Amino acid sequence: MAPEAVFSTLYKIALLLEYEGTNYAGFQIQPHQPTIQGELERALARLTGEAVRVFPASRTDAGTHAWGQVISFSTEKPHSLEAFVRGVNFYLPSDIRVQVSYWVASSFDPRRDAYAREYHYRMLRRPAPSALLKRYVHHVSRHLDLEGMRECANWLIGRRDFAPFSSEQRNVSTIRELNRLDLVENGDFLTMEVEGSAFLAQQIRRTAGALLEVGMGRLEVKAFQQMADSGQRGIAGPTLPANGLYLVKVLYKDFPPREGMLPSGTLPTNKK
Repeated sequence: MAPEAVFSTLYKIALLLEYEGTNYAGFQIQPHQPTIQGELERALARLTGEAVRVFPASRTDAGTHAWGQVISFSTEKPHSLEAFVRGVNFYLPSDIRVQVSYWVASSFDPRRDAYAREYHYRMLRRPAPSALLKRYVHHVSRHLDLEGMRECANWLIGRRDFAPFSSEQRNVSTIRELNRLDLVENGDFLTMEVEGSAFLAQQIRRTAGALLEVGMGRLEVKAFQQMADSGQRGIAGPTLPANGLYLVKVLYKDFPPREGMLPSGTLPTNKK
């Protein structure tokens, strides 16, 4: 009798991640440098015995933190969702943690399927910096004109050319849509909360830097508005350090899936 044909079943999994980016050169793999993607793929390879490639919702920069990153990968291993959380975390360093896992459709793309992303930039406003929070907030020692900062923040809402706030190469479109840009106070902390469909390289940190220039009286509101409307690439700033930046949430129309949803788009299993 001829040997039975062998079929493999591919399961597609999405993970919700939290990580501290201080010790990493960003999410995306880079030669000879520690990255979030590199650590994830090593952990998944040890858990599954497969060469696994992960795909993120956002390729966060060096030093950027996250508590709402979404990644996906495919595997032949039929582990339970709980086993993927426990198993991947077992092999990960302690500054990267999987929070939840989901079965998703084979067509799910964490980057292309997202309709918005929310980032926060956190600042600590007081005369002396914090010994405990220096890896997680940007210290501001001067009094800030929040009214002027909010006026400038509102100027940026909507669809516009964000070239002044970008370090992208010339062949990249700099048109983006900003849904929300709020400055939220909580005691000594000031958080810039920003939501948009997608962001340019350094856009959020340059925006925070330019707003701080207004807040500290180094840039007038009218001058900020003229700069924002200029179309001149990369003139806004300064670019604030990444330690205050967090990827908070990635928004989808149909994700997370319903609890207990089975993976779709799988190949048939072996049958006698």
